[in-house]
Amino acid sequence: MSLEIRSYEDIPIPLAKEYIEKYLERLRELGVPDSELSTVASIHEYTSKFSKCSPNDAKEIFEVLTKEIGFKHVTAAMIINIVPTTLDELRMLLQFEPQVPEEEVLEKVLELLRERCASESSR
Repeated sequence: MSLEIRSYEDIPIPLAKEYIEKYLERLRELGVPDSELSTVASIHEYTSKFSKCSPNDAKEIFEVLTKEIGFKHVTAAMIINIVPTTLDELRMLLQFEPQVPEEEVLEKVLELLRERCASESSR
């Protein structure tokens, strides 16, 4: 069987986890034996282990970061995946941005992450 990449999009790990869960569910509905799902199961295990926000929170934060603040998708995904807690940590993730936003904007990002991801960051 030949596979082809039809499109590519940078997304945060919590969204990948949600997509993988739906995919696994669909494969099980189709009767695919668990023995043939090892790769997908491994990806699910990874995304479960490293998700620091819920998928819904990740979607909403991603929208704020890309549409309101104007970050590139790759930057928004890295921010959600890592959940920086300091300005210095956040600034390190802005390598794909043409310019670093003002400190007020960066503080808004950190506050948003604290509000939406903090309770789940220890997972």
